[in-house]
Amino acid sequence: SPGSPRLAAAQGGVEFSDTGFAIRDARTRVLGGEARVSGGSVSAERRAAGAAPVEVRVSGNASAEGLRGMADWGPVAALARQASGSANYEAVLGFRGAQPEIQVSSDLRGLGFDLPEPLAKPQAAAWPLRVELRQVDARDRVRASVSDVLSAEFELDASRPEGTRVLRGAVGVGAQGTRGLALPASGVLARADLPRIDVDAWEAAVTRVAGKGAGDDDALRAYLPDRLSLHTGELVMDGRTLHQVSATGTREGTSWRADVSARELAGRVTYREGTAGAAGAVVARLTRLVIPDSQNDEAAALLAEPPSRIPALDVVADSFELRGKPLGRLEVQAVNLDAAARPAPGNRGAGAEWRLNTLRLSAPDATFSAHGRWAAPEAAGAARRTTLDFELDIHDAGKLLERFGMEGVVRRGKGQFGGRIGWTGAPTTPHYPSMDGQLHLDIGAGQFLKADPGVAKLLGVLSLQSLPRRLTLDFRDVFSQGFAFDFVRGDVAVQHGVARTSNLQMKGASAAVLMDGSADLARETQDLRVLVVPEIDAGTAALVATAINPAIGISAFLAQLILQRPLAKAATREFRLTGSWDEPKVTPVAAGSAGALQPALPAESASAAPAARNPAPAPEPEAAGSGAAPAPPRTVEEPS
Repeated sequence: SPGSPRLAAAQGGVEFSDTGFAIRDARTRVLGGEARVSGGSVSAERRAAGAAPVEVRVSGNASAEGLRGMADWGPVAALARQASGSANYEAVLGFRGAQPEIQVSSDLRGLGFDLPEPLAKPQAAAWPLRVELRQVDARDRVRASVSDVLSAEFELDASRPEGTRVLRGAVGVGAQGTRGLALPASGVLARADLPRIDVDAWEAAVTRVAGKGAGDDDALRAYLPDRLSLHTGELVMDGRTLHQVSATGTREGTSWRADVSARELAGRVTYREGTAGAAGAVVARLTRLVIPDSQNDEAAALLAEPPSRIPALDVVADSFELRGKPLGRLEVQAVNLDAAARPAPGNRGAGAEWRLNTLRLSAPDATFSAHGRWAAPEAAGAARRTTLDFELDIHDAGKLLERFGMEGVVRRGKGQFGGRIGWTGAPTTPHYPSMDGQLHLDIGAGQFLKADPGVAKLLGVLSLQSLPRRLTLDFRDVFSQGFAFDFVRGDVAVQHGVARTSNLQMKGASAAVLMDGSADLARETQDLRVLVVPEIDAGTAALVATAINPAIGISAFLAQLILQRPLAKAATREFRLTGSWDEPKVTPVAAGSAGALQPALPAESASAAPAARNPAPAPEPEAAGSGAAPAPPRTVEEPS
C-alpha cells in the first residue's frame, strides 16, 4: 500500500485452511536489513479477547540508511538523517478489515543519533522504543516513546489526496515533560522539563533534519509545536545563557510569543523568524533584564557575526542591570539595513549595516541617549566599525558614579557629557586603540572627594589629590580633602585611543584649574599640563567667569591673566601630571623654565583658539624667556 516499506528478495510460504491462512518461513529485505515474517489468521479465542482478525509479525534489523529512504514516514525519515548504524526491532501488524494496527518495539542498540541533548544517543546505548498506530473515529492515532526521554502522540487525517494532515499532537521531553502527557483539543503542544536546553544547537539540528527540499520542510512544519511549556535550569539562545527558566509560548505562523521568567529576565518576548539571508526580529517588554559579566563574552560573540544575522530589536526593560551595575530603564530599537537601502562603497551583501535607532537608559541620577550604526567598512578587507552619537544628561554625578561602584569620588554635580565616538569592532566591545571621536563635558556645582585614585582611575587624576603629596603649604587645603567646583568643562578629541584636550577647565571658590595634554585610554596613562590659580578673589573670579571658556586654552588665559590680574599670575602655579592613572606622577614646573607655559599674545590667542566642541591637540610649549613674570619663591618638595 502507499507509504508502506518496500520489500525486496521476499520468499516464503503461505498455507491456507478452512479457518484462514498462515505465513511460514518467510524472509525479505526491508528498511535496509534482513527480516523474518510470520503470522496469519488469528484464532477465535484471541479474536474474542480483542485481537485483530489478521496479525503479521516481523523481526528484523533496520538501518539508518534504510529509514532515510522512507519519504512517506516524514518525521522518521527526517530523524534518520542524523542517525547512523542499525538496530533490531519487533513489529506486529494487525488488520481489522482495511484498518491497520501497528506496534513496533526496539531497544535501539546499535543505532546512534547525532542530535543535541537529550536526544544525543551513542550507538551502544539501549533506549527502549515503542510505537503504536491505530485508528480512532476514522483518524490515525500515533503514539511513540523513547525511554523516559521522549514521548509523542499525534492524531492524523490520512484520507486527503494531498497527503497526511496533522490534526493535533503533543510532545513531551524529559522525565517530567513526558509524565501525564495528553492530546490538546487542537494544535500541537510541546512540554519540556530538562536540566539544560540549547536552543541554538536545536535550531541548527532542525535545519539539518528538515533537509533542503521545500516540500520536506512544509511536511515537517505541521508536526512542530504551536504551543510550548518549558522548564529548564539553563537555556542557551542566541549566544546568551539564561538560568532557572520557566516559559509558556504560542506560535502564529513564523512568530513566537512567550511569557518568560528567568534569573536574567522576566516579561513577554516576541520573536519573528528571519527569511533567507536575513535575521529575524525580537520585541520584548520586560520587567527586568540582567546581563552579568559571564555573558558579556557571549554577547560579543553574537555581535561578531555579520549584522545581517543579528535580529532587529525592540526592547524595553523597566529594570536593567549590566555587569552587576543597576542602570535603570532600558529602551533599545535597532534594525538591519541591507546594501540596497544603504548604497556605499564596500557594501557587498544584505545586512551591511546594523543601525541603532534608539538606545536610552533612564535613572534618577542621569539619562543616557544614543544612536549609531555598526556598518560594513568602506575599504575591502577592513573590519566593521561602530559609531555612536550620545548625550549623557547628568542629574547627580556623585550618585551616578556610585551606581558604577565608584563611591566617595564626587559629590553632587549636574550637567552634560556627550559627543560622537567610534571604534573598530562590535558595539559591546569598545576597542580603545582604534577609538576616535569628539567629546564635550560641562558639569557644574559639585565636589571631588578624597578617594583612592585607583577606585576612579582618571577621575582620581583630575581631582588633583596628588598635588598635596608633592607640595608644602601651597594647595593642601584646596585639594587634599576634595575640590569643590562651580564647573568642570572642556572639549576632548580622541584619536587612535588617545584623548587630547587644550581647554579642560575647573573653577571653584578657592582656585581655578586649567589642563591641557593627553590621556592614553588603553594604557591608562596621562601627560597633562596643569595650571592652578589659587585664592580667587572677586576680581579674579570675574576674570575666570569671562576668560575661561571652551574657546581658549591655557596660554591664552595666561595672557589675559597677566594683563588684567598680574598679582594673581604671580600666585599661579604650573605642574605636569604623568605616569599611570593608579599612580600619577606630579612634577612642579618652575616659571621661566624650558617646560613652563608661556602666555600667548592677545592676537595669537584669538587666532589660535580652537572652536568650541572641536578641540585640537595642545600647542607645543614656547621657548623660555618670552616675558612671563617670574613667580615668587615657594617651598617645594622634590617628587618622591
